[in-house]
Amino acid sequence: DAVRAACASIRTRIEETHPGARVEGFTIEEQVSGTELIIGMSRDPGFGPLFMVGMGGVFVEVYKDVAFRLAPFSRRDALDMIGEIKAQPLLNGARARPVLDRAELAEALLRVAALVEACPEIVELDVNPLVITPERGLVCIDARVIIGEGAPAH
Repeated sequence: DAVRAACASIRTRIEETHPGARVEGFTIEEQVSGTELIIGMSRDPGFGPLFMVGMGGVFVEVYKDVAFRLAPFSRRDALDMIGEIKAQPLLNGARARPVLDRAELAEALLRVAALVEACPEIVELDVNPLVITPERGLVCIDARVIIGEGAPAH
């Protein structure tokens, strides 16, 4: 009932401030709290897929706490990437934050790498934020995939 009332209120405000605007619906999502990470990939024309992992969320550009690897990479490489993030105390549960399951994040990196290998038309991919939660482990909040024509199949 509260969600319905909030949506009705938003719809009313939109109609009042932007007459003629079409509101086709609302997306309702669970609020997820935890430490925010990012997994990303961009396809370099000369080297192929370049993968990134690090501290994510809205401050990813501010902190620039990320590690990179060219594909292909192994589980050990993925774990090494995670180990290069400077904010290790946050990943280890500092300040009552959830502890990162490094094996789970390494698996996520390997799955993204497998997806990129299987779909050479993907030229960029970002999972940001990828939130560490105490109850459910890693939860993807948002993802963006850019498809390009004629992307090289490195």
